[in-house]
Amino acid sequence: MKKVLAIIFIAALALAAFLFFRNKNKAANNVIENTENHQPETIASNSDNNQKQSLRDKIISEFQNASPKEWSEHATGVKTRLDTSDKVIALTFDACGGAGKNGYDEKLIQYLEKEKIPATLFIGGQWIENNAEAFKQLAQNPLFEIENHGYKHIPCSMSGKSAYGIAGENNPGEVVDEIEPNAQRIKNLTGRQPLFYRAGTAFTDEICPQIARELGYQAVSFNVLGDAGATYSADQIKKALMEARPGSIALLHMNHPEKDTAEGIMKAVPALQKMGLKFVKLEDYSLQYKIKEKLESCT
Repeated sequence: MKKVLAIIFIAALALAAFLFFRNKNKAANNVIENTENHQPETIASNSDNNQKQSLRDKIISEFQNASPKEWSEHATGVKTRLDTSDKVIALTFDACGGAGKNGYDEKLIQYLEKEKIPATLFIGGQWIENNAEAFKQLAQNPLFEIENHGYKHIPCSMSGKSAYGIAGENNPGEVVDEIEPNAQRIKNLTGRQPLFYRAGTAFTDEICPQIARELGYQAVSFNVLGDAGATYSADQIKKALMEARPGSIALLHMNHPEKDTAEGIMKAVPALQKMGLKFVKLEDYSLQYKIKEKLESCT
């Protein structure tokens, strides 16, 4: 009996040793395999970073001596409407981010989802940081198009100009650093490269759209002020949106659930639909610069 137990014990030790060395070799092979698999990715990432730095340097060199003359929500080079006469309008909602601006208007989003109303969401970097799960859900919903509202939500300036008490950038390098990091964050989180950039406060000079274009984005503003920074009442929002015409881009906000934007949208959407207007995302159409619009009836 003792001999049998001894044999079993020795066999067990041998099996344990065999499994230990087999797993150890397997782990080593996995490390080598993973290293080999990730090496091209690391090289590609470094190459990507080098390209971005080269582009940043090029933009600084090209625009460092530029002297902007304009400062508005509709500066030269900013797109303000859809390039179409179709009976469509684009509802765009800003999620600004920053102190007092990180709220999430779930009531508004739930209404858009329920009524299947497509919309373009301009999301700021600080809002993403404070609403990671909500951002993930929004990005996964095909009703919504995610676009870039800048990392720090500041107006786009080459000379430190301010809007609503918020100071803009002072040079082209700072402009790049406001636009590009948030665009790349959106791409990394969604798998989709943003197409459009809206400056914080929507104020820009005429140089900013040129820099955005160099980076691969279109600078976008609006031609219908939908909720005036989430300060309008529901009735004021409805009245503002009823001024929309085919091709209009309306600016509203989705980061102030305590305000009346959701109620205003609920009042305006059925009325706009009765006028024969449909809702689209910015990516659905080419965009135009500011033009003198014909205020024709939509009926």
